[in-house]
Amino acid sequence: MGGEESEQKHSNPEQPGGTAPIVVNGKYEKYKRYAREKIAEYFRYFWTWIQRFGEPLTVVTLLLFGATVGLYIATRDLVHDAENTAERQLRAYVGLKRDNNTVIKGVCPDCDLSRPVPAEGVETRNNFQILIKNFGQTPAYTADVCPGFIGVTLGANLSNADAEEVFQPCSGSGKGLIRVSTIWPGDERNIAVQMSKHMVEMLRGVRERKNDGYLIAKIRYVDIFDKSHGSFICYMASWDANSSMHIVGCDTGPRKDY
Repeated sequence: MGGEESEQKHSNPEQPGGTAPIVVNGKYEKYKRYAREKIAEYFRYFWTWIQRFGEPLTVVTLLLFGATVGLYIATRDLVHDAENTAERQLRAYVGLKRDNNTVIKGVCPDCDLSRPVPAEGVETRNNFQILIKNFGQTPAYTADVCPGFIGVTLGANLSNADAEEVFQPCSGSGKGLIRVSTIWPGDERNIAVQMSKHMVEMLRGVRERKNDGYLIAKIRYVDIFDKSHGSFICYMASWDANSSMHIVGCDTGPRKDY
């Protein structure tokens, strides 16, 4: 038998007790072993590189993921800031309109101390007016005004609790609430508020220096972005030497806009 072949004897079922030669190609077996060894070698090679660079690749992947998340958050914040800036610039701003430095005008003939307060007709004769304007770039929707007058102890400051007590009827039953509806950009509204007998008596007390009196109002409206806003007005009533009533801005009370 040559060097390229090998002989192996097995039992032959057709020849009991006999043997038949089965020839196996030795070169084929050698190629199979070579292929298995090369596959194992390549596997060990790649496994070594995976072990060597697996951790750095993981770190790089995590860094890329973190950078992507950070970029997303930064972009989201930029968009949010841009939206807020647009809302601030384009929203409605409703506040007092100054007319020759006068923001509130009052008419109170029954504040004359030379005669008592009449029993009837007080609300039709006595009133004060508030001129408001939309200084913004877009309409103010469902605008309403809740005005009131409150007397406090002479020299005392107006507290937030006092103001909220005046505004309570507007928030509850809606009594005293003045509906202004939509105010377009640049439009003005003249709000006339009738004085009750109690308000007139408080003003008479201010004139006699028995108490101080504050005229307050709360304006509420909704802007084009469907957000609610408000303006608080606080003024103090006084009389000058010529017995003329003045209503000047006060330094206390809920005057913050939102």
